[in-house]
Amino acid sequence: MSILRMTAEQAQAHQKRVRGAPVAAAPSKPAFTMIEGFARARHWWVCLRCLTAHAKKIATCCADAPVQHCASGAEANRLRELVLLQRAGQIRSLRCQPEYECIVNGIRVCTYRADFAYIACGPEDYGDVVEDVKGSKKHQDRASALRRRLAEVTHAIVVRLV
Repeated sequence: MSILRMTAEQAQAHQKRVRGAPVAAAPSKPAFTMIEGFARARHWWVCLRCLTAHAKKIATCCADAPVQHCASGAEANRLRELVLLQRAGQIRSLRCQPEYECIVNGIRVCTYRADFAYIACGPEDYGDVVEDVKGSKKHQDRASALRRRLAEVTHAIVVRLV
């Protein structure tokens, strides 16, 4: 006795030929939401002393050096660049994950959390800089754009997309 192996498409085509009736296709899997996408994303932890990015969660890397969580590889790479710029003296007061409460007419509408905020020390770009790292256009949804715009208006800041 031989064993017959078929793919799902081949099995459907075979059942169609044998029965003569159309076979209903398996229901397609719905597209994932942004929240599920965040949960499935690969998170990174960056040691702020040696700037090593770790794919697994760690408590410390270099003798009690602080470790910063990043939601994506692009964000981890940008953090490493900003730490190097801070060490070189081109920026100062680097903050990770700063929160901006958006209050309109005395009502808290939302809280916008940027990826980074710092003060630029260069002659052409002096002042407060707020950055949000996006890996690609598909990571920008309408709710995020609305929160970002609301934070820009209520706090008089300009959010730079990197």
